[in-house]
Amino acid sequence: MEIPQCPLDRECAQASLGAILMKPRLTLILSLCLISLFIAAAVRGQEGGSIKQAMSPEEFHRAGLDKLSDEELKNLDRWLQGDRAKTAKQAAARTAKTKMDVVVSRVNGSFSGLGGGTVIQLEDGTAWKQANADDRFRGTSVDHPGAAVIHGIFGYKMRIEGVPEFYVDPVRK
Repeated sequence: MEIPQCPLDRECAQASLGAILMKPRLTLILSLCLISLFIAAAVRGQEGGSIKQAMSPEEFHRAGLDKLSDEELKNLDRWLQGDRAKTAKQAAARTAKTKMDVVVSRVNGSFSGLGGGTVIQLEDGTAWKQANADDRFRGTSVDHPGAAVIHGIFGYKMRIEGVPEFYVDPVRK
C-alpha cells in the first residue's frame, strides 16, 4: 500500500534544495569580502609603513639603505610620508583646476545679447566677462538660456543658446 505524498512535503523539499544551493554562493561571497578586507588592510599598512617594509631585502640593500641607523631610517620615513601628503595635495589642486575646463549651466536671468563688456552670471555662481569688446550681438531676450564655457588653448569660449560662440574671462571675486 502506497502512502500518498503531501504537496507540502514537495514544497519543503524544493525550499531546502534552494537553501542548499544558496550556501555555496553565500560562502563564496563572504570569502571574497574577507579577502578584500585583508588586501585593503595590507595596502593601507604599506602606505603608512616604513620604507623597509615597502621594499624587499634585496632592494633595500641595493639602495644602500641598510647602512642607515634606525634614527636616520625614521627621519627618511617621516620625510617620505610628508612628501606623499604634499604630492596628494598637489594632485587635489590639479584636479580642482581641471574641473573648470568645462562648465555647463544656465544664464542666471535673461540674456539679450552682447554689448562689448557684458558680464554674464551663471546659475552655478560663476561670472564671466566678455573678453573681446568688439563682439556685439543683439537678439531677442531669452530667459535662462543654456550656457557652456569651454577652456581651450586660446582661453575660455562661451556658448549660449542662439548666440554665436565668443571668448570670455572669468570674473574673480
